[in-house]
Amino acid sequence: MLSYREGRLRPGRFLTCSLGPVLAGVLSFPAAAGEDAGSHLEFFTQFDGRCQGLRRGDIRMLRNTHPSRAIRYRMVRFVSGVRQGGPIAGRIDPGGEGERLGCSIIDGREQVWTIIKADYET
Repeated sequence: MLSYREGRLRPGRFLTCSLGPVLAGVLSFPAAAGEDAGSHLEFFTQFDGRCQGLRRGDIRMLRNTHPSRAIRYRMVRFVSGVRQGGPIAGRIDPGGEGERLGCSIIDGREQVWTIIKADYET
């Protein structure tokens, strides 16, 4: 699994939040033949004046590091280790600056996103 702390997605890795052991079986990736699309998704943080001014955090972002293929993904969001809502689905093109996910801190609580599925777009 991949959380923003771990960098790149690695099959068989689990969440770093306290719910990791509980969700490991539910959110683990099946073995895939060939290259794993999730290995080209990367979380990173970037300075953002709005997040700094309002919430004392940075903006969390997601980028596709594959040189030529778009990736469809599903992820979940946690605030203080509590899952928020349903899965978030999206598509991210190769290269570019990355997609803004949200502030790293909300009302003094840490916000984290975790990829649950990633596939190359056909």
